[in-house]
Amino acid sequence: MLQHSEKYALFIVTAGPGPENMVRLLMEKGNYLEGYIADLVASAIVEGTADQIEEHIRSKAERLGLKITNRYSPGYCSWDVKEQQKIFSLFPQGCCGVRLSESSLMYPVKSVSGLIGAGAKVKYSNYTCGFCTMKNCHFRKKGIN
Repeated sequence: MLQHSEKYALFIVTAGPGPENMVRLLMEKGNYLEGYIADLVASAIVEGTADQIEEHIRSKAERLGLKITNRYSPGYCSWDVKEQQKIFSLFPQGCCGVRLSESSLMYPVKSVSGLIGAGAKVKYSNYTCGFCTMKNCHFRKKGIN
């Protein structure tokens, strides 16, 4: 999926500890629906921010005459989540207030890391489930084996 990439853009995005703390407090008070909604909103904030970063990288790549690949993160498409350690090693310690556990989970939880390839011959796909080897993924689109 990153084949023919000439350059790579790495990123870390977080909603910070606030949403996580709010969800925990709502759940502790028995406000389960509000906690669930707050959790969904925090996820949407992080994904939306990652989308904005992707568009920013696309714009910069286009100015250089390059195209970009899809955004990839450890834990997706059989990419071992432990690879997150390598991504984080390329950033200053504590970048964006995000830290990794020994098992490579990010804290705050509402955080995303990953990379985007760029090159003259790379491909971007609007539909990536066909590339992924995870057969039991709950995000997998129907009709793909």
